[in-house]
This record gives sequence, C-alpha cells and structure tokens, in this order.
Amino acid sequence: MSLFKMSSLVWKVIVQIQRRFLWGGANGTWKIPWVKWEEVCRPMENDGLEVKYFPLFNQALLVK
Repeated sequence: MSLFKMSSLVWKVIVQIQRRFLWGGANGTWKIPWVKWEEVCRPMENDGLEVKYFPLFNQALLVK
C-alpha cells in the first residue's frame, strides 16, 4: 500500500467488507446503520472508531 496506488476496485471491496462487518446481521441481513461512515472513520479522540478509510490512507502513505 505504501508503494503503489490502490485501484478503486480494491479499496471499494475493502470498504464493503468493513461495512458488512459493522452493519451486517445474521443470515445475510443488514442492520440499520445509525452512524454515518464518516463518523466511524474519525479518530477516537473525536468520538469515532478510528476505522481507516483506505483511499485516504493509501494517499497518505504514497505522499510519505
């Protein structure tokens, strides 16, 4: 991730897996997402869960 730009297909699949883990229910059903994804990705100091948003994380590693 720190050497190459991640394709949009790859990060969309990763974000989908993260969302399914947080909001997926039993037997393939979905729970109601009571919190915006942007709030989930915020740092813990700002009342978030500090989940990495991979497109921005990949860009930050490439700039570094």
